[in-house]
Amino acid sequence: MMGPVEFNAPLYDMHLHLHAAPTPERYVQAATLQGVTHFACMSATLTELPHLIALKQQFGRQVRLFVGCHPQWAASFSPQDFYQALRSPFIAGIGECGLDKRPTVLAVAPLEVQLKVLKLQLQAAFDFDLPVSIHCVKAHNELLSLLRPYQGKLRFCLHGVNLSTPLLDAYLKLNAYISIGKLALEPHCALLKSIQERYSDAFCKILLESDYAGKLLGPHFYQQVLTSLATTFKLDCNYLHAQLARHSQEFFADGISFLSSTRTQ
Repeated sequence: MMGPVEFNAPLYDMHLHLHAAPTPERYVQAATLQGVTHFACMSATLTELPHLIALKQQFGRQVRLFVGCHPQWAASFSPQDFYQALRSPFIAGIGECGLDKRPTVLAVAPLEVQLKVLKLQLQAAFDFDLPVSIHCVKAHNELLSLLRPYQGKLRFCLHGVNLSTPLLDAYLKLNAYISIGKLALEPHCALLKSIQERYSDAFCKILLESDYAGKLLGPHFYQQVLTSLATTFKLDCNYLHAQLARHSQEFFADGISFLSSTRTQ
């Protein structure tokens, strides 16, 4: 049996729906064996908040709760309930929110509704100084238009996006974080190629994610993603871990004094 992976700083899965796990404690245990000990837990609708709070009560500091509205559910979004949820002392961020122009989503949540709901959530993230996790499918021009007025002063992370080089460039100019999980395991991934070939300093904005939502991942998923990232960017594994941990601390605005900035490659 594989033994625990030990590191000096907490490594976060920065985007998952842990409440969807049949037994969250088993998921956390399996992740911990791979060195991932902390979790940014997303909601897709406000109705999931009680499940998130139950996770917080069970796991304490190991989890951070994000409350938001996935674009698929934008038509049923309640601003009043959203602002009420933000009053909870357990909420550490906003998400999963975003835009999605797939026909199946537009059929239940027209783009103009999605834009209105996302704009409200982004403004709340800015007003309350909270990080925000963003889902975007085929709507990058619209998303960039909403983000540009913040002039890089909004802490936001794009999750699961396979960006071309021009799009990556546009988001990095706004100080975006990019969380990577399953894409790291895909051959010829456009996003990894864009970062590798053009951005020697873009790596500082990368975070780790699983996007777990109830569907089983491989038993060594996190290790496979970390190995892929270390190989792609030619990084020492310990340095990679330290960088990912520091990025998550920056994203949460927690301070990073416990980490060394010395590269150990």
